[in-house]
Amino acid sequence: MLSSTGKKISEQSTSAVNVVVIVPTTCVSVVGEHVDVVVMKEHETKYFTCETSARKPVTTFQWYKDNRTLDKITDDIPFYPSSFNTTIIVDSSVRSVLNYKAARHDHSVSIYCTANNVGAVSVSETKIKLIISSRVPYTPEEPDSNDSTDELDSGILTALAVLLCMLHGM
Repeated sequence: MLSSTGKKISEQSTSAVNVVVIVPTTCVSVVGEHVDVVVMKEHETKYFTCETSARKPVTTFQWYKDNRTLDKITDDIPFYPSSFNTTIIVDSSVRSVLNYKAARHDHSVSIYCTANNVGAVSVSETKIKLIISSRVPYTPEEPDSNDSTDELDSGILTALAVLLCMLHGM
């Protein structure tokens, strides 16, 4: 090709291909010790953590209170986004931390989380069952180190004490 001045102009053609990698969230878990059943005093605050592998695009989380219909999630109550934080990236995982303040009306309610980036929403298999007490749960004294009961899990003893208090209307 010639320019208006008569000099030869070379032509080049280039093409670019944008590749977008999408990796869907497939599994989400509530993490931590003893999260199946959590005994709390009314107005007490605890932090619960939900985790999934880092994916593209970034995973978004949502926390819910089960509306006492375990097999049905469409009527569950979402926590407001101000109650949890989803910006924590640790190693190759993304975490959401729920800041939960115990309320008496949440007694026997379960809480769980969901995660999604593209495709189907993943629901945590573990649901945290809340036992809310208006009193401090009875905690037995630590057994003597030579006592054979030192293998008992203090969490189980606390849960049993709460159940006994509930049975006696305390």
